[in-house]
Amino acid sequence: MGGEEEPWEWGSVRSGALWRYCGTTERSANLCINSVDLFWRRVTEQIVRSW
Repeated sequence: MGGEEEPWEWGSVRSGALWRYCGTTERSANLCINSVDLFWRRVTEQIVRSW
């Protein structure tokens, strides 16, 4: 025990950073987080295809 990280920890760090980046209101933050996630998915797809 002790050395293992909780599975939610990285997700909360990531979404916490997105919340700070995206703004304060819940609605706009959720929209922004969704669009950022979509953007990164597209970027990673392009990278994978170009390999």
